[in-house]
Amino acid sequence: MSDEKDVIRRIWVPGFDCDCDVEDKDKVSMKFDIPGARKEDIDLRIIPDGLRLVAKRDPTTEYVSEYSFKCPVDVDNVRVVYNEGELDIEIPMTCSDPFSDSPRIDVQ
Repeated sequence: MSDEKDVIRRIWVPGFDCDCDVEDKDKVSMKFDIPGARKEDIDLRIIPDGLRLVAKRDPTTEYVSEYSFKCPVDVDNVRVVYNEGELDIEIPMTCSDPFSDSPRIDVQ
């Protein structure tokens, strides 16, 4: 049976400010608010079609997030900055916007 002190509370953190920069190379920009996490306790994994974030805040609490990308990304050129509880990630995509030729749906 698990001891109560072994329980880890996981807090889902959504990425926000996602966008594509069409002026230059397409990219995905994400920001995660993870206050209280130390830089050395951030486990960020990025593969061509997804991202996983696990960041320990303290011994019993961690932030978690996972995302799938709409097209492959350039894992070798990801830029990450962590400052005062905010993790900023810029991920270049290896394809053009897959929605550029899709039909627009009218909203009633």
